[in-house]
Amino acid sequence: MVKQILLATSNQGKLKEFQDLFNHADLGTAVQIRSLAEFPQVDSPEENAPSFIGNALIKAYHGAALTGLPTLADDSGICVDALQSAPGIYSARFAQMQNFTPEDPSINKEQLNFLSLLETLAKVPEGQRQAHFYCCLVLVRFPNDPEPLVAVGTCEGYILFNAVGTNGHGYDPIFFSPELNLSFAQATMAQKNSVSHRHRAFADLIQRGLKEFLAK
Repeated sequence: MVKQILLATSNQGKLKEFQDLFNHADLGTAVQIRSLAEFPQVDSPEENAPSFIGNALIKAYHGAALTGLPTLADDSGICVDALQSAPGIYSARFAQMQNFTPEDPSINKEQLNFLSLLETLAKVPEGQRQAHFYCCLVLVRFPNDPEPLVAVGTCEGYILFNAVGTNGHGYDPIFFSPELNLSFAQATMAQKNSVSHRHRAFADLIQRGLKEFLAK
C-alpha cells in the first residue's frame, strides 16, 4: 500500500529534495509525495509565528485541514551570525523587507533574496560571515492531530562574497559548506542531501517515529 503525504509547499526545489530523501530512506512503506501545486484550491496560510517551529505547525495543520491528507511542512531559512540570525524566518521575503530593487528586471525572487543578503553583508569581512541553515519539519496525521512529529536540523557554513554554482535553489549559490568544500549550488543533490539541514531534520524525523507513523 502506498502512503500519500502532502508536502505543504509549491516550491519545486524543496519537492525534489524531499522526493530524493524519501526515495533513499528505508521506511518499510512506499510513499507518494504530493505538493500544493496539485491542490490549487488550497491557499497559503498566514505564517505569523515568531519561530520556524511555529510556522511549520501552521502550515502542517492548514494543509491537513484543506486536503484531508497527512501533511509534512517544512519551515526553513538561513541565519547569519553577523545579523543576529536574520534573515531567519523571513528568508523567503528578505529582499522585499530590505526594499531591494536591482536594475535587472529579469532577476527572480530567489535571486533577489540572496542578492539582497550579499548587499547587506557587503562590508562584513571574511571570517565574520558565519551562517547556518535551519530546518524544522512537522508531520501531522489529521487536522486536529494533538501529537505532531517535530524534527529539526542545521547545517553550518558561511556566506560567500559572490554567487557560485547553478544547482539547488534559494540561498544555495552564496552558502559555502566546509563539509563539502563547495557552495550548495556547486554540489549535486546527493552531495547536498548528505549534509544539508533538511537531510538532518529528515533523519531526526525518522528517529522520532516516521517509520511507525507510516505503518499506521
